[in-house]
Order: sequence, then structure tokens, then C-alpha cells
Amino acid sequence: MARYTGTVLEGAETYRLWKKQIESHLKAQRLWKYVEGLATRPEALLEDNAAANEKRNLEIETYDAENETAMEKLLNSVSGIHKSMVVELSTPKEVFEFLSLQYTARNKARLRQLFAKQALSAQFRGSKGRGEIPSVQCYHCNGPHLQRHCEKWLATKEGKAAAEGIAARKADRDEFEAFRQWKVSQQSLDLVVREKAHAARMLEDSDDGQSV
Repeated sequence: MARYTGTVLEGAETYRLWKKQIESHLKAQRLWKYVEGLATRPEALLEDNAAANEKRNLEIETYDAENETAMEKLLNSVSGIHKSMVVELSTPKEVFEFLSLQYTARNKARLRQLFAKQALSAQFRGSKGRGEIPSVQCYHCNGPHLQRHCEKWLATKEGKAAAEGIAARKADRDEFEAFRQWKVSQQSLDLVVREKAHAARMLEDSDDGQSV
């Protein structure tokens, strides 16, 4: 699929152009339905029909691959700070809505809902070590785990591709966090330098005043 080469979302000044260009790009790639929430993941068949099951599994793999591609394109179209804001969201629709609401504020209730989802996700991760894991079900094998943790799914071509995408996004987040920490340290260093320069000027002015 074609790579997104349009405007990167960096703030309010680039939002309108970014929104128009990413929408056009995803529509051209026939992925906009995942952002609109119109695409529904097919359910696995439970009937003894090999041909029907194979067809349905292909439909599921296609959905998962295209959904992941839509998510990847969205994340690649925004700056690092925006990536960190949506890291806990799980669907392209949620990501696009969240970013749009940052600059339109038309639906504050929806924005609060998405923030609540991020908080719930963080709480879920924190509960893993305390035996408080909520009930989940894998879309691939119906096991009691998330699909991204399914060994059978990760062994498939589509699962491997998704795992590589997740790893790449994690690397991006790690790189952004390293840059953020460096930026904070630089700002702290600049502040110390300015304070020392200011103190030196004050001392110099004091000495000049005493010599008059």
C-alpha cells in the first residue's frame, strides 16, 4: 500500500490540513471504514465445513491486517507527542476521534470517555500481578487471553506482521521518551546557565555601584 506522505499533525496549526489529507489517503487505500467504525470483525464459524471456515478465517485475517494498517498509517501521520497521547487506544476510530477532539472540543463527554478508557487500560496492566485480570477472550482461538498474546495467532503471517508493527510503535515511543528526557535535561541545564549568568551580572552591577 502507498505510504502516507502528507502533513504531519503537530498541533492546532496543522490539524485542519492533516485531517483532510489523512482522510483522503485512507479513503484512497480503502481503509477509511476502519476510522469511521463501519467495518466489523467477522466472527469465527463453529460449523463442520472446511471450505466455509477457510473463507471466514481469510475474512478475519483481512480485517485484522487492514485494521492494523489503518492504525499504523494514523500513528505515522502524527508527531511523537501525539503518539504518546493515544498509545492506550486500541482502534483507528478511537485514535482519530481523540486527536480530532483535541482541536475541536465539540464533544467533551466523548473526550472524557476516551481518557477514562486509557485509565482503565492502565489499571488493567497494573492488575496483572495481583490476580485481578478481567475476563478476556482471544478472537483467534477463543482462549482466555488477548489476541496479541495468542501464540497460535502470532505464528500466522498476519500475527507476525502485527507483532512487528507493535514492536515498531514501541520503539517509536521509547525513542520519543528518550528525546523528551533529553529535552528536559537540556532545559534544566539552560536554566542553570541563565541563573549563573544573571547572578554574575548582579554581582558585577553591585561591584560597579560600590566603586562609584
